[in-house]
Order: sequence, then C-alpha cells, then structure tokens
Amino acid sequence: MKVLLIQSYTGKGITPVFPIGLSYIAGSLEGHEVRGFDPNVEDNYLERLKAVLSDFAPDVIGFSLRNIWPFDEERGLYYKDAVIPLLRLIKSCGNYPVVMGGAGFTAYAAEIMEELPEVDFGIFREGEESFSQLLKNLGTPENVKGVYYKRGGKVCFTGPTKCKDLDNLPLPKRDIFDINKYLTSQGSIGVQTKRGCAFTCSYCIYPFLGGTKIVSRSTKRVVDEIEFLSNRFGIKDIVFVDTVFNVPMSQSQEICEELIRRKLDIKWTAWFHPKHMTEDFVRLCVRAGCYLFEFSPDAYTDKMLKLLQKNITNAEITNTYRIMKKVDGANISYNFFVNGPGEDIVSFIRLLLFFIKAKLFLRHKLKRFFFSHLHIEPNTELFKLASEKGMIDRNARFLGSKVAYEKMIYKNSMLVDKSFNSLWVMKNVFKTILTAGR
Repeated sequence: MKVLLIQSYTGKGITPVFPIGLSYIAGSLEGHEVRGFDPNVEDNYLERLKAVLSDFAPDVIGFSLRNIWPFDEERGLYYKDAVIPLLRLIKSCGNYPVVMGGAGFTAYAAEIMEELPEVDFGIFREGEESFSQLLKNLGTPENVKGVYYKRGGKVCFTGPTKCKDLDNLPLPKRDIFDINKYLTSQGSIGVQTKRGCAFTCSYCIYPFLGGTKIVSRSTKRVVDEIEFLSNRFGIKDIVFVDTVFNVPMSQSQEICEELIRRKLDIKWTAWFHPKHMTEDFVRLCVRAGCYLFEFSPDAYTDKMLKLLQKNITNAEITNTYRIMKKVDGANISYNFFVNGPGEDIVSFIRLLLFFIKAKLFLRHKLKRFFFSHLHIEPNTELFKLASEKGMIDRNARFLGSKVAYEKMIYKNSMLVDKSFNSLWVMKNVFKTILTAGR
C-alpha cells in the first residue's frame, strides 16, 4: 500500500521542526511504500503537494497535527487556518482516506473529528501500532484500538492502546524527509529517550497525551540511534525531545556517560527539571556535549509554583543559574508564564527582577528568556479550576473558531495583563538588556 505522511503547516516564517512522530510511523510501516511531505520546508507548498499527490498516487494519507495554537503567536497559524487548505486540496485531488494523529489531534480528538469532514479516521496518542493495524482494517476500524472513526454520522472511539516497550519499536525512518532542509533552518534533529510524564503540573496536557507512566528506551538503543544519525546523515547537533530529560536521573546520566565513552562528536540540548540539578551532573552533561540547558519553571514565587503544582521552589529555580555560572560551557534558557493563577503585580515585578538579576549574573550564558500566556487545555487541573471560577464553560466547544480558542487564555488579573502588554511594547529595551555582554 502507498502511504503519504504529511506534517501540518504552522505558518510562514516559523522555524520548521523535523517530523519525528511521522518518522516513527514510517518506521513501523514495513511492507508499505511510504513518502513524507512537510509544507513547512516547501516553497508554494499547496502546488507542491498537488504535484506529489499526482506523482505518488497514495492509497492512504496520514496527517500529523502537532499543535492547535502556535508557539509563536505573532506569526503562527490557528490550526484550522493551517490544515483546512491542505485537507481540501487533498480531497479535491482524489478520494484519499485521511488519517489524522499527533499531539494536537489527541488533545481534541472527538471535536476535531466532528468539525473536519475531510478527516476519515483519527489516531489517539501513540500511532505506530494503531496506524499499521488500521491500514489492514480500513473497512472495519472498530477492530483496532486507539482509533476514531465515523459511523452513521457519529464519531466512534475504540479505546486507548496499552503502553509499548519502546525498544521493540523500529528506529524512526527519517529519510522520507530531506533532513538537510531542517539542518539549514533549525540546526538540530530530535531524539526521543522516553515517553510519558510523571509530573502533575496543573496546566499541562502531556500526562494525558503520553500517559503518567514514564517508559524509557535503553541507553544503548538511544546512543545507537545518535551514532547512526552522525554516521548516516552527518548530524552533529541534536535535541532530546523528552518532556524532561533528567527524570529519571539514572537514565540521563547513563546516556551522558555512553556518549562520552563512544567519543561521539555531538552537541545537544534538552529540557531539564530544576529539582534534579547538581553541579556534578551539569559538568557531566557538558562533557557529553550539552551546550544549552532549557528550563520551564513557568512561575517564580512559591505561591504560584504551588498553585501550578510544579513541585519545585523559588530557591531551586535560583539554584539553577548559580550552578550554570560555575560551569564553563553551560548555557541556560528559561520559560515563564505571566498572569497565571495567583499572580499579582507584586509577583510579576519579582519575576522581572529575577530576569534582570539572572542576566546580570550570567551575562552571555543566559541565551533566552521567554514570557508567554497560559492556555487552558482540556483534561488538566487548570481546566477544572477555570471552569469552577466561571472563566470558561466546561461544556463549550473550544475549536469552533480562533476567537473561541483565544478565550482559553488564562487571565488572572487585568493589571498584570496590562503590565505584560506594556512590557511587550518595550521588548526592544529588554532585548538590549538580554543581549548585553555578548
């Protein structure tokens, strides 16, 4: 069977991210002819897709929806604006069965199935097993776990799949995409060491998307893949795409030690949890090739951290930049939300002071410092809190329009929001502070 795997479009000017999810799907489709198409690395992508459909003539199309709302709110596209032109083009070119999956789809699976008539099937959570089995059961999708389908005008779901042994999955088949196009724009390729998230952050949908049990790959399997990427594609820069790299700590230490033992010339970055940082561990990571430690504390005061169920303290956040200051080659990045639960103008000012203090203390070692609003996602504790406060209607449809989804932005205080907007106007001033000393 011919299968065309398509990544969703994110918007002009957005840095493309290599489609690791679709690469895993491609690796699982043994016996099928598989091609990949990513509109984010194509000029005139609609015309290019039309040519690919004509040339390849697929039997089935897999469509990955990564996000509903873009990370770059200034340039990115709301999901309907991004996917509907692609889906309509696909259906106008032939009666191709369309199977949608990905994190963005899983978060709103039933609603998306109802809203998009062009989508025939949906894959909930992990897709390697469900997608390959669905290809054998397109006429009887009810026989496959993890599948949404339409029957008699209604959306049906077969139930979730069980956790898999990740070491039994084939390696991602990355050559269905032109890997060089991502190296030019992004500079790094994603590698996964685990799935699932055991943390209970009130706003985070990752436990729903990947499960609350951490399922890890073996150290050998991970480093074998990195070595293959280096030898086969000349990759020298990777990003570990786990929700948190250093949990469990034993696995991350073993991976670093194995990278050092094999003397691989690889540079990498990852997301880290502040609670599990020590100077010895940071030095080990740097020796293994880590050049950027990314943190997402999301709040700064202990009150807000507790409300967000972050399981970290203000002191542990501060400790991260003190450690980085001591270690040559250790650079850092922070992500914070503004106007979240419990935030007032005092806590907002404290966050800004932390930013200035961290920059003055770290200078060129502080590479990025992001402020963003907090989106309320379904299947989270924040969703329950917002509905109890009357901020949102628990039973409302949230994807009907861009305006409806914008109402899912958590806004605790008008004063904080006005302050943030003023800060955004002054971003060039803060950009000057951020780049000082480089």
